[in-house]
Amino acid sequence: MREKEKYMPEGSSDMERLIYAMNQLKNRNFEEIDDSVFENAEVAEVFNGMLDSIMEYNNHFLMRINDAMTRIADNSRVKDMLTQINSQKEPIENMREANEYFCLRLKQNETQLIEALAMSKQVDNTLMPCLRKMTEGELVLEDSIRDIEEALNKKTVSKQELLHACEDARKQEKRALAISQGITKRVQDIEEQVKIIRRNVGEICAGDNERMDVFKEFTIGLQSLTDNYGKLSKYCFGVGSQLYRISRDIDNARNDMFRHNSRPSMLDRLSVFYVDHLTLTWRLYLNVIEYETLRITQLNNPDRCKFGLWCAGMTDSQIRDTEVFQEAFDAHEELHKHAVACFLAKEASDIQEAMNEFDNALRSCTRFQKALQELSQHLRTLGITEQTEVWKFQG
Repeated sequence: MREKEKYMPEGSSDMERLIYAMNQLKNRNFEEIDDSVFENAEVAEVFNGMLDSIMEYNNHFLMRINDAMTRIADNSRVKDMLTQINSQKEPIENMREANEYFCLRLKQNETQLIEALAMSKQVDNTLMPCLRKMTEGELVLEDSIRDIEEALNKKTVSKQELLHACEDARKQEKRALAISQGITKRVQDIEEQVKIIRRNVGEICAGDNERMDVFKEFTIGLQSLTDNYGKLSKYCFGVGSQLYRISRDIDNARNDMFRHNSRPSMLDRLSVFYVDHLTLTWRLYLNVIEYETLRITQLNNPDRCKFGLWCAGMTDSQIRDTEVFQEAFDAHEELHKHAVACFLAKEASDIQEAMNEFDNALRSCTRFQKALQELSQHLRTLGITEQTEVWKFQG
């Protein structure tokens, strides 16, 4: 290899140089070897051709994963899902409280119905014996009057005395019957009222039973709704958590592919830089909702990420001294500034401020993406056009 070749001892054979180059490849050094140092240049050409083929395939794999990551890293659907779930939290809680109130009232109504039925039966059991006693009393009174009349008729008294005695007995009978009948009438009126009360209580009980059946169905429905909301919340949170773990695994594979198993062009690198920061931006949101825990050192060193290192190493003035390069640099700095602010707000438990800074970071990421696209166009005007085609999935 061009940089390593000088370390090989003079007089090495082509086989030794080839073995050396293969060991370099094993150590993930993907530079081509210099065919001028080989006695048989075809050996170097075949090796370089093999290396180019490997790198071409690996570049395609890298860019395919990178392209897929633009969709995997975007957690806007998870965010919308969780936002919708959280927006229903208060109404669902109100429903749960209402359900508890309905259940309490239902039990109270059942108790009151039982008490009303018991009271109507108690009134009935109390008054009916009285009515029977009064009726029996009237019959006894009539029998007593007849006994008096018979007794008087059997006695030897004057006709005048008999008439007076009978008249007095009749008057006493009328008074007694009038009193008895008055009492009986009142008792009968009370009995009729008791019957009406019992009938009304029965109708009320029947109606309340129907209403209670409806309320029971309603409360069962509310209970099912609140229970299912809890299950849905856990399910959605679990789905989001699973998607997060998948995205981290894929992103780690993408980064490994970029660092150790590919040879991306400059235009390829710009695509990778954008996906890096799209992923980082959405990880801010995941940190806020506690799917993961970020470290401040992952956010506060924009000069150490891939794009920052690329900018620092840029020596071509045709690229470095342009407005499009500066715009990309500024957008990148702004994104990291909002990322740090989001992290610090979350650490201070100011969730609303953290979400505001996440939104700011998301806007900065869009600005960064646009700046990189303009920078890519500028590179093409300079003749830098090599770019790996993104293999699309063919289902």
